[in-house]
Order: sequence, then structure tokens, then C-alpha cells
Amino acid sequence: MRSFLIVAALCFATGASLAESEHDRKAFRAMYQQKFPQVGLDDFVLGVYAIDTKLRAQYDAINEFPPYEFDLDEGKDSAYRRFPDGSNLVECLGENRHRAVNNYPIYDEKKGEVISLPVAINRCLERAGQAPLSYRKLPLSKILAHLNYAARGTRRDVAEPASEQSRSAYNAGKVYFNTKRGQLNLSCADCHVRAAGKHLREQTLAPLLGAVNHYPVYGLNWGALGTLHQRFVGCLEQVNAESEDLQSKVFRELEYFLTVMANGLPMVGPGIHR
Repeated sequence: MRSFLIVAALCFATGASLAESEHDRKAFRAMYQQKFPQVGLDDFVLGVYAIDTKLRAQYDAINEFPPYEFDLDEGKDSAYRRFPDGSNLVECLGENRHRAVNNYPIYDEKKGEVISLPVAINRCLERAGQAPLSYRKLPLSKILAHLNYAARGTRRDVAEPASEQSRSAYNAGKVYFNTKRGQLNLSCADCHVRAAGKHLREQTLAPLLGAVNHYPVYGLNWGALGTLHQRFVGCLEQVNAESEDLQSKVFRELEYFLTVMANGLPMVGPGIHR
């Protein structure tokens, strides 16, 4: 009963200041800590590997020689490759309001939208006269893998939604998270909060507290890297729901909500997906 009340508080909390996101985060974390008292707060960033000891042992073994090592090297080469004007992608991202990787996504007050790291990368490329990268293909995923790997040892530090516009985007992501959809009539919260730790189609449903901090992930069944928004698409396919486009406004707002919930937790990407 208590866990239901916590989720209800998360669904219906309202407010006119950043206290709203703080309230939501406290409720979100309390739910998972009540459900999985043996798991340390920082460990939730590992997703399913935080709650399943056998899978955690496999995860640790895989990471002794991670299958994404070559991807990291290629991503680093792309991130530091000089543009015709002499600058590079890393420098451009650093100049983007002086935000580091662990500060994304950001809410751009002038443009009135959430800017995710992939969108920021493509806008940097366009400003340098380069072609944007496909959100579906590996070159972008490899850059994301390198940047997130380089951010290990830091903690997620996105700006809390403080303005009316940013709170609106944050709340849109929260509403999406809690809205049932598809032929199975399930929400993100149904699978990954209420049913976290249970099984669906031979897969353990992972907790989502801090899970954004381990993306992109190397999918063992894909044999390649995949992004957070590709995971969103996969979830929607599993409940037979219509999907949004990668890096759509809706998906970026959902990412914004989930990342605010992950604030202060360690960056551990890239991760491993079974």
C-alpha cells in the first residue's frame, strides 16, 4: 500500500517551483529503496544488474573485456576530429553554455525546448558546416559512448526545472511516463516502477532510477551500441504502442524527466544490455 501511495505522489504532484522536482525525486527513490532495500542508491544506475546478483556477476565478467572498446576509440576519434575551422566537437560542446556531458539534457529557454546530447552534437556539426549524424546509426552512438565513458567518475548534474517553460517540459515527460498506452495498456511506470524485478517475456523488468546514466548501451543480442531513445522505441514496440521518432520533442521531454530523477547519481555509461 505504501508503494502505491509513493507512486501516486509521483504521478500527481504539482507545484510552482523546483520543489516539485525535488518532491518527485524523493518519492521516486523511496519507492525503489523500499522495493529493493538491499541495493545501494548509487547502484541503481546499473539497471537490472543492480537487483539480480547472477546477472551482476555476468555483467562484471563482461566488463573485464567490454565488447564496446573499439567503439570507444572510434567515438573518440570522431569527437576530436578537427573541423575546417580548426575546432572540434568536444570544444563545441564545452562552449555550449559551459555544460559538460553530465549536464545534459538542458532546457533551452530561448528555443523553448529540451536539448539532448545527441541534438547538441548535431547542432555543433551543423554550425561547423558538417552533415548531421543519423540518430539511428552507429557513428553517433560511438561518439555518445566515448563522451559518457569520459564522464565516468562524475555525477549527473542537470539543471532543475525552475522556469515556467522548463517545468512544463518536465511535467510533460512525467505525464508520458505515467500514461498507459498500446494494446497491452501499460505505462513506463507500470513496467519499471510497479513491476520492477518481475519478469516479462523472459526478461527481468529493470528499475529506471538512474538508468539514463548508463546509456548508450551495448546490446549483447544486437552486437552493437544502442541509444536511450532506441530503448524507448523498443519498449513501445513491446507493448504494441505507436512510437515517436528518435529525438522527438516527446522523447526528449521523457528523457528530461528521467534525468532529473537521476540527478546526483554516478555516470557509468556505456552499459550492457541483455
